[in-house]
Order: sequence, then structure tokens, then C-alpha cells
Amino acid sequence: VIVCPAQFGTAEDYEGLTATLKAAGHPAVAVCGLTRFSWLRIVPNVFTEAFIKGELRATPTLDFFFEAIDEAVENVRRECGEDTEITFLGHSIGGWVMRAYLTERPDVRAKTSNICSLGSPNRSPP
Repeated sequence: VIVCPAQFGTAEDYEGLTATLKAAGHPAVAVCGLTRFSWLRIVPNVFTEAFIKGELRATPTLDFFFEAIDEAVENVRRECGEDTEITFLGHSIGGWVMRAYLTERPDVRAKTSNICSLGSPNRSPP
């Protein structure tokens, strides 16, 4: 299981969830390795024409989050094997980022067994 945290979320925020998932029998649970400061990497994109027009693309804006997911995927595959199917769990904006990531990474999507989003924005903003 790979947990894609909410904005400003860290692995420590998901320790209870991680313990519950492991106790339920999931052999590997990885929370994307973000810090509260990781999100500052989107700031330069706020000052762009694409942002003002509402045309900002997931990449390169969220590359920092995609890189953290890539690392979590590698960790789970190292622990469980290259052919293991992965379950993704996204919380809040982490669910939206998870979907964007799987769109950009068809090789990972092909080996994804489940996705679950908790409180994620699934509609465009008004």
C-alpha cells in the first residue's frame, strides 16, 4: 500500500493508519516521503499565466510529489517484488495527485490493483 498524504502531510501523520494496514496483513505500507516544506516547490507556478488562466498542468507543478511516489513504489517493489500489484490510498489532495500520477505513469498503473481516495477533491473547483 502506498499512502499519498494530504497537503503538508508527513509520514508521522499517518503512523496510526500505517500500523492498522500492516496489522490487517498488508506486507508493505509506504507513505510518500514529503515534508511540510515540500509544498513550497509549487510556489513558482502560482506566478505563471497558466495558473492565472486555470490551465496549470500536473507536471511539472507536482513533480516533487510524483518523485516521492516513485520512491515509495520502488520501496514497495524492493520489499515485495517487482511484479507485486500496488494499492494506492490518497488522502485529500493526495487522492487527486495519485490519480494524476497514475495517468502520467502507465507502467505503474498497469500494476495497480486498487485505488482509494479519502476526502479527495474529485470535481473541478467552481
